[in-house]
Amino acid sequence: MKKRIVKAIMIMALFGSCHLSGISYAASAVSVSGWTWMGRDPADLKDHWSEKVFQWAVGRHIIDGYPDGTFRPDQEVTEAEFLKMLYRSFGAALPEIEGVDWTDGPYRLASMWNHPAAGADRKQARHEPVARVKAAEIISSARGVNYEGADAVRYLLINHLAHGKTAADVEGFAGNDLLTRAETVQWIRTLKLKGMLKIEKRPKEPSDPGILNKMSVSSTQELPDFMVMPGGEEDFSLVDDKTGISFARATSKDSFDKQYGTPETISVGSFQRYGDLAIHYDANGQMEAWKISVNETSDKDISFRTYKGIKVNESSLFDVLQAYGTAGYGYDGDQFATYFYEKKDGRIQPRFSRFDVEDPDQAFVISFIFDEKTLKVRYIFVSSYAYAYPNRVTQTR
Repeated sequence: MKKRIVKAIMIMALFGSCHLSGISYAASAVSVSGWTWMGRDPADLKDHWSEKVFQWAVGRHIIDGYPDGTFRPDQEVTEAEFLKMLYRSFGAALPEIEGVDWTDGPYRLASMWNHPAAGADRKQARHEPVARVKAAEIISSARGVNYEGADAVRYLLINHLAHGKTAADVEGFAGNDLLTRAETVQWIRTLKLKGMLKIEKRPKEPSDPGILNKMSVSSTQELPDFMVMPGGEEDFSLVDDKTGISFARATSKDSFDKQYGTPETISVGSFQRYGDLAIHYDANGQMEAWKISVNETSDKDISFRTYKGIKVNESSLFDVLQAYGTAGYGYDGDQFATYFYEKKDGRIQPRFSRFDVEDPDQAFVISFIFDEKTLKVRYIFVSSYAYAYPNRVTQTR
């Protein structure tokens, strides 16, 4: 896990040359330019409730669609399709090889992880629609527990990893109903928003259902999916948590040097480092980008945060989603959240994705990396769009 974090931070450290890609706001609409960039024109998703989540899933290579360009959101999902989507969402490649049954890959993984897939022993079941309760058994097993039937459903409901169709209880879950492709993709998205970032192996022995009786459904704020939050110029500023001093975007290098002393030069991305904090200055000596990483340490006792209070090693994934919205999470990977803003008509407006940025010179980026195990923020990066994306990737790409 440590290697994954180091790799993620190394990627983010290269932002200067190759960056990654409770208020509901109008920008939460589907990114039309995103479909264009993907080379897709999914007619059967137009005006469908699941279009946004399918766009996310296609961008993450969770789902490919059919050769005729459709996605068939209301079609019942087969067990093989369900497993493929689920495992792909956690990074399994599962390539389709000519002459090889594509369903073999997902079932090899199911067997390796001891997940209760009916098609592992009975091939015909691979192409049969999967019931919601069966999907609940597979998902709960991917969390490292061994429950069946109603207990699997209860486990997921208690942990907010599933929603009922009519009510948040076993009966309202409607376990015997068949699952559609759209419901599958939305369920996977829900798992991500609830912090499920990896697949676990199911234990051989059944889990104790008595534990479920002792657990209660915790009160948690349900955030709307693909929600963006309004922003302002202050969101790109940097706040010294100890002194309360706020440094606005374009603050001069002289101001930082006067406050924190002579910085150390970092070769990658031309950053100047002041303890925990690293800053890139533009040609005029003004702050254009700043970053903080849990791996960047020094003997200087400096603690910084974003304007909305997000701090490395203290704030969590859920803090970020509440402060900045859910729309920016999970596009570049489960450990990443990236938010885009653009100044237009004199005010800062959120953008659903980088493909919706119209003027790169007036746009900004706020990004975070999370720890896979603790879900704590490990890295913060705030920058002008032009510095983060030097190739100016926009909808005209």
